[in-house]
Amino acid sequence: MYCMWWERGFRFFHSFFLSYFLQDFLIQKKNYERLFKEDIYVTFLSIF
Repeated sequence: MYCMWWERGFRFFHSFFLSYFLQDFLIQKKNYERLFKEDIYVTFLSIF
């Protein structure tokens, strides 16, 4: 009984953590891509 409850709680926490982590990762990825593009643009402008 206790083991089953712990397993269910762990599974819930794991799925919650994964969804939160993935959401955060995707947001960070978008920010990094935007910064990366801006960096390339600025570097390109400064060269020419």
